[in-house]
Amino acid sequence: DDNTYMFYTSDNGQHFGSFRIPAGKRQAYESDVLVPFLVRGPGIQHGAQVKQVVQSVDLAPTFLDLATPSSRYEVTSSYPMDGKSMLPLLRGEVPLEPAINTYRWAALLEMYGGSSNIGPLYKNMSAYYHNHMFPNTYQAARIVNGPGWAKGADLLYVEWCTGEQELYNMTVDPHQVDNIVGRTNLILLYRMSRLLARLGDCKGFGCYDLDMFSASKEAVAPGRELMTLHSMKASIRNRIPCHNPPNMTSGDTSLGRKQFAVGLHVPEPFAFGFPYSDGDAVSDELMEVWRKYEHYFY
Repeated sequence: DDNTYMFYTSDNGQHFGSFRIPAGKRQAYESDVLVPFLVRGPGIQHGAQVKQVVQSVDLAPTFLDLATPSSRYEVTSSYPMDGKSMLPLLRGEVPLEPAINTYRWAALLEMYGGSSNIGPLYKNMSAYYHNHMFPNTYQAARIVNGPGWAKGADLLYVEWCTGEQELYNMTVDPHQVDNIVGRTNLILLYRMSRLLARLGDCKGFGCYDLDMFSASKEAVAPGRELMTLHSMKASIRNRIPCHNPPNMTSGDTSLGRKQFAVGLHVPEPFAFGFPYSDGDAVSDELMEVWRKYEHYFY
């Protein structure tokens, strides 16, 4: 048919024993986030492979773009879309292997609350509760061949709600086993942290218009030095609470989603989730405290 497109993709992947963590599919590693993606239809070159970065958020704008020419009326969305149409890529209107990725060079990966795992095998592990492991709240950026400092990059940068960071150079470490945060220039970490803060709180056009974050020189307020690794971790903990944001506070109703709760306090020992295994003796008093706050983590 001369106006029919077929899209083939799947749910995200899964890890089984990798990285010394229980089986699941909610981490930022390649095993979990990559999906197959095939498209055929009019105007798409047979056998062409696109090297630019696309995400599932690009599907809806693409479908709307495809629907518009065949409709008597323009098909638009009243919701601010975080993705953009892939039609220029599919139709070869931009280079398939550009010098830098102009379509998207930084992709957001995120998870809030607990991780998934399979069956009762892990029930005796620390932090296991209701088939989840805590904490598993993070934001991550997959950075691939962008402009400025990101040219030629192939990186995964992760910030955890605990303040911990991960950084993998996928060019030399495709299996993501060598965390190089401790051996990385603070300026580069600062750039990636600023970029991730933007991605984690963006909407619409702001999710892919990232030119200001590719500049080689960072804008730092006069008299203020670049943050240290210690202060960066403190900033991360303040920005990404170890709780599930949708269950905590009202926010921007125009987005249809809820913001982080600022200053929410969960008492110890539950600040980062449920820290006990099934074999630990937990008092009734502590369990009463946990039941009061556990919904923050789901």
